[in-house]
Amino acid sequence: MKAPYKFPCKSRGAMVDYICGIGGYFTGSVYTRDHWPIEFNVALYYADLDFDHLWSIMVKEGMDSVDHPLFKNVACAEYTRIKGRLWEEAQERLVEQLDEEHVTRLWDGTDLGIKLSLAGRGGKHLVVEEALGWKMRGWNTDDLRQMLLEQTGPEEDVYEATLRRGYSWSTSIERVRKLYQFCVQATVEFTPRKASDTLEYEAASILNGTADSALADAIKDSEDKAANEAAARDLYEGFADREGDATADVAAWRRLAVAAGVDISKIIVDMEHVP
Repeated sequence: MKAPYKFPCKSRGAMVDYICGIGGYFTGSVYTRDHWPIEFNVALYYADLDFDHLWSIMVKEGMDSVDHPLFKNVACAEYTRIKGRLWEEAQERLVEQLDEEHVTRLWDGTDLGIKLSLAGRGGKHLVVEEALGWKMRGWNTDDLRQMLLEQTGPEEDVYEATLRRGYSWSTSIERVRKLYQFCVQATVEFTPRKASDTLEYEAASILNGTADSALADAIKDSEDKAANEAAARDLYEGFADREGDATADVAAWRRLAVAAGVDISKIIVDMEHVP
């Protein structure tokens, strides 16, 4: 499979410089510190969750029911009802995606054991928790650089980009290359713009699902109401053929019709039978 990204770095030293040049993230006080050696900014700077924008996404993506003549009005009403929690619910969906393979693996499906999480206020820092079997929480970029350049040999370990005679790499060049490729891929895919676009899509999807259910309920209610009105009309018209006083039956009919939500004023009434 042809890579959809460009990987100009070829040597170990160049790849390690790229990986460690991305920068890490540090949070906490002097007493409770956390840091990670690789971080991507996914701040939701550009997210627009206004109704008109979400509606345009629903139409563009061909989401359910957008062609129904009443759907936009229903969606607008549902937006007013749920907009206070829409951002949070859409962001929760983003967090759930951090474990999905298309996010944590290379474009060709290669599994590097990547685990991601969000850090910082508002969760705008996407950090690499694990990769290549290493738990990276608590590492800084110098720690990562040492792991990628570590050489073991007859004397003490060294951390250099050029292999010394008699020494061997602790981490194979292939593993370094795969981590480098993931970082290149991530710098393209994990950006404020793309994160914002994804949040907007998820918000539109949530609104679409809620509005679609509301429309289905409204249609069912309308159908039920029409059926109730038809039944009430048929029952009432049947009183005309009955002999004797139908006052009690008409009164019972009134109570049942009103309870069923029928507007009895719309039914043509034979005044002779109305008590």
